Amino acid sequence: MFKKLFFTLLMFFSINTAYSQLEAARYSIKNLKVNSPYTDISPSLWGKNRVIFASSKNSKALVTKKVTSFKRKKAFLEVFSGYIDSDYEIVHTKKVVMNFDTQFNLSNVVFTKDLKTVYFTQNDDVEKGSTVLLQLYKASVTRKGDWSNIEKLSINVSNASSAHPTLSEDGKSLFFASDRPGGFGDTDLYVAAILPDGSFGKVRNLGANVNSNKKDNFPEVNNGLLYFSSNRKGGLGGLDIYMIPTSDLFMDPTNLGKPINSKYDDFSFIINGKYRKGYFTSNRPQGKGGDDIYSFVQEDAIKSCSQMIEGIIRNEETDAIIKDAIVNILDEKGNWLNRFSTGSDGRFKIKLNKCNKNYKLEATKRGYSKDFADITYVPDKNLHKVTMRLKQDDASIVSNSNEPKYLDVPEGDLFKDVGNIEFLLDKYFLLKESSEQLDKVVKIMQDYPTIIVEFAAHTDSRGPDDWNMQLTKERAAEVIRYLTKKGISHNRLFGKGYGETLLINHCANGVDCTRREHLENRRTEFVILAR
Repeated sequence: MFKKLFFTLLMFFSINTAYSQLEAARYSIKNLKVNSPYTDISPSLWGKNRVIFASSKNSKALVTKKVTSFKRKKAFLEVFSGYIDSDYEIVHTKKVVMNFDTQFNLSNVVFTKDLKTVYFTQNDDVEKGSTVLLQLYKASVTRKGDWSNIEKLSINVSNASSAHPTLSEDGKSLFFASDRPGGFGDTDLYVAAILPDGSFGKVRNLGANVNSNKKDNFPEVNNGLLYFSSNRKGGLGGLDIYMIPTSDLFMDPTNLGKPINSKYDDFSFIINGKYRKGYFTSNRPQGKGGDDIYSFVQEDAIKSCSQMIEGIIRNEETDAIIKDAIVNILDEKGNWLNRFSTGSDGRFKIKLNKCNKNYKLEATKRGYSKDFADITYVPDKNLHKVTMRLKQDDASIVSNSNEPKYLDVPEGDLFKDVGNIEFLLDKYFLLKESSEQLDKVVKIMQDYPTIIVEFAAHTDSRGPDDWNMQLTKERAAEVIRYLTKKGISHNRLFGKGYGETLLINHCANGVDCTRREHLENRRTEFVILAR
């Protein structure tokens, strides 16, 4: 009857999570003396004690668009270098010598560890409507710091801008921003592997948690964290600076908060993790020009907000352990988030990965009453221990009156008219037409109030295995959330993401297949677990 009930649990809150959501550190900031009345932006570290940045001070004009284009005739960005003094001021600045002809704006620079190669952004001599496209380049750097042998990167595309390069900590991957087709928003963050011969591997979008439906750009990688700027919903205003672990891009990014961020544009964040010092750019009105460079000091460590819950479920009257009970997680408003089960010892353990969030636990098992427990977020409290007690229903002791009735239709026919549930590309957000299909599921479950159902999400083999698995887990959880908001009890619903583990044809990793063949594996299913 419950043939696979406890083997189909969606472990969205997992004790195996590598990272918890991060809590921003405290920062102090300072406007630099090097700033001019014009545009000074995008500082980058050049070795141990030098920095490089872009400025329009020689053209005495302001850059008006930082994200996707520059007004060619209003401002001309040039690259300057300087030394970092004891107060983290940039001193002894001079224009960088380039042994090639450059008639366009140039900014957003990153050096390889050996300082022999530099990647940068420059206007292309191609216009997209009224906009001059930005493109990625690299050049060789001499011991004196002069640049030569400019080369346009192969990862550029002809119909869109690519900009803001930065390197992974091992120097084997290049992160950048682009407004190329197929992204989630106005500009997205991408990464490409740098191969041993200097060429590039396949360009990969960093996914739905990093990228939003707005602008996401100016990446920086340091100490296992990806910093970037975004004007997504929920920020302080304009572009805000966020961070997320590079090893867990499914986590919600953390806003760095004030004073790093303001209601204006804050971007181009770089940090020397060893000294907890760095720079960023902002156009807040307290500055000297259109955009100014600020230094900052990170005053304390970045903290993890994880809350570990260790619990046990017992019989209220006998104190006996209750095995195979279900524990549901609800948010503060009572919205269902996810579920898991106790083991044979009646115990459960779970890690919650959100900062400043309170939760409610609901313990339940057929034939027993429910019990609830509140989990209140307390700073620096990492462990919550709870004992939940269930009382056995009188009716379940003397009869089988709680047994669900059987369906009057074959199981295979119940959901035959429900179409495939569709999501945004590489996201877990439901498409509008999927809501219509899920409403059919709501009606079926209302007509048959005893059935318990699993929603199963599958992908094809394209994309990394771990990405596909996590994506289907997120999608399954989103479907369950939709159905519970429509009034279906979460105790009747289970979701599981299978990733690419249950392909229905031969199109596994490395097999050459047509798009149609791959789409056969991208499917969703409703399975009756109990009647």
